[in-house]
Amino acid sequence: NTRKIGLAIYPELNAGQNHELVVQSEDLNGNKIESSYVFRVDTEFTLDLFGVFPNPFDQALYDKCYVQFRVTQFVRNSDFRAALYSLGGKKIRDFTHQDLNNDGQSIQQMQELVWDGKDNNFQDVAIGVYLLKISAVGEDGKKAEKIAKIALIR
Repeated sequence: NTRKIGLAIYPELNAGQNHELVVQSEDLNGNKIESSYVFRVDTEFTLDLFGVFPNPFDQALYDKCYVQFRVTQFVRNSDFRAALYSLGGKKIRDFTHQDLNNDGQSIQQMQELVWDGKDNNFQDVAIGVYLLKISAVGEDGKKAEKIAKIALIR
């Protein structure tokens, strides 16, 4: 018998400072639990790359590869770009906001780009190491770029 409760608060938080959210709860038997979360409100636009899974990408085991990243400001779909390159610099695949696991409306917070191991012509690419370049422009007009290395095996 699980009961859920929701609470929405909107405090004014100072940008550029660390903040702590402390959640305390107690059940009917008096058992208490407390969790705290420290976070920072960013003022500048950043794009943070968190990782690639699986890497190496073995198509015999997985049908897709996922690249997780975060943006600290709202990004319009038209201001998001990602492209996959061979180590020789040849462009293999272009990605758009439609290749993200999101609502399709905007790019914000945590995101996940999905690659199926195919090129722009929907053909399987050769085994090897590829570079994924992700670039985005935040609300403040600042551009950020990150590069992820993906190894494809079969």
